[in-house]
Formats: sequence, structure tokens, C-alpha cells
Amino acid sequence: MPPVTGSGNSAFLLPEEILPSTAQNASLTLADGLLDTDSTNDVSISTTSKVAVLLPSDLEKLKCSINAKTGLMTGGFKHPVSLKTTAFKVVIFQKQELGSGYFIGAPAAADAATIIQESGSVTLAP
Repeated sequence: MPPVTGSGNSAFLLPEEILPSTAQNASLTLADGLLDTDSTNDVSISTTSKVAVLLPSDLEKLKCSINAKTGLMTGGFKHPVSLKTTAFKVVIFQKQELGSGYFIGAPAAADAATIIQESGSVTLAP
């Protein structure tokens, strides 16, 4: 099957062509964005692009999925400060064996007048 061309010099190959079928085959790390500490979570990505977050996870309700045609991972988690569902987006660059993305961390409602939102990073790595 031909690769789907993305931005830059990295083509996204459909998962059945490159991903092994193992239990834990990647780590998803979220940092900054008003998180007290970095959160590194083990994930399993199947050959059909299904993502399972392996427990225990530092973040409540952490979920994500991959669009196999584009290489875009989307997901969300319950932010421990704002207690709201926070969305994230990650672009997967298979040639570099890396996924990189962002989320916007919002302050708790009581602090909203004095603390501004802060962007956070999301990294997917083998």
C-alpha cells in the first residue's frame, strides 16, 4: 500500500505495515500545561491503530485514538488542576519514530482571574 504523504519529509505508513503486535509498544508523555509533574503513560498501539492506555495512568480518563489514514492522534484527559476534560492533538512522524503535539491547560475556576492558560506538550515515543 502506498504511503500517505504528510507535512515535511516524513510519510505516514498505514499501521499494519510497520507496527508490531505487542502489549506495551509506546510511551505517551504529557508535560507543562499547568500539570504539577510530567505524566508518562504506557500505551499499546495495535496493527489496526487501536490505542489502549495501560494502567495505571497518572491522568484520569486518559484516552486517545489514531486516524490511520493521516497519522493524527487525538485524545483527552481529566486535567488535575481544572478538573475539566482537556483535549490534545499529536502528529505522528514514523520516519523519526516520534509523535509530537500539544494541549492547553486551563487553571482551576477559582484561579481563572489570576492564572492564564498554559500550553503543554505531548510526546509519543517507542
